[in-house]
Amino acid sequence: MTKAMYNLCDETHVLIAGTTGSGKSVLINNFLYCLTSYDPTQQKLILIDLKRVELAKWQAFPHVLETVTEPEDVLPCLDRLISHMERRYKRMRETGKTQSNNCLIHLVIDELVEVLRVKGAEERIDTLLRLARAANIRLIMATQNPSRSSGIPARMYQNVTCTVGLRCKSATESRQVIGVKGCENLPKYGYCYIQNANGLRLAQIPYIPDADIQIQLCSYLYKVG
Repeated sequence: MTKAMYNLCDETHVLIAGTTGSGKSVLINNFLYCLTSYDPTQQKLILIDLKRVELAKWQAFPHVLETVTEPEDVLPCLDRLISHMERRYKRMRETGKTQSNNCLIHLVIDELVEVLRVKGAEERIDTLLRLARAANIRLIMATQNPSRSSGIPARMYQNVTCTVGLRCKSATESRQVIGVKGCENLPKYGYCYIQNANGLRLAQIPYIPDADIQIQLCSYLYKVG
């Protein structure tokens, strides 16, 4: 894992975009490998994977609260997370705090466009993007079609704190993701542009073998056993 990848895990909300085969799955694996290196009492995960295959290898980790693979389960999952967020806010008001001290929850959405096709999902995700930060709830979303015609509303780009551009089809798509051209010239694999409060930078994406993921999982299973 590179320092840039660990720093990405500290971002509040992240949107990853790149064309098919540009390495979104590899980058998401980097996120999840980093997040599952924390104690499960400190870091929880909710996975939405309507393709049913991209995030399957992570389902057995004790960090995972819920995995959604069917469109009809998307809204109930988002509603539960919003209710949990509201309970955290209630507790914060009662204790006079402005930031939750509960464990971090990362909602990871693979292929955002597919999820947004579920009626009502857009409004719920928008609510989380606007309000979840202080409740220690963060979103990581990925899409292979970053163009405005894909159905991703502009306000979602406005409410994420970090965008990650993998190889895109055109300079227009690159501007949609990171605000400038450049993603269209990236190598097919291994590199991305990260745009956040610190500006724009090029980062290398390490490949994490499945064997390393299994070793990390086994370390938790061994502790439980």
